[in-house]
Amino acid sequence: PLLRSASVRKFMVGFELLAEAQRDLTPEAAAGRLRAAPPAHYRGERR
Repeated sequence: PLLRSASVRKFMVGFELLAEAQRDLTPEAAAGRLRAAPPAHYRGERR
């Protein structure tokens, strides 16, 4: 296939242009961040 070749350039279209770069965040690290977050939601908190 042409797109698997290293010598053929792939032009990004559609969602690829606006997509975020892939994050190298493991599920374990993401779970740790969620556990460390405060239990109150920022929109549910009253001052």
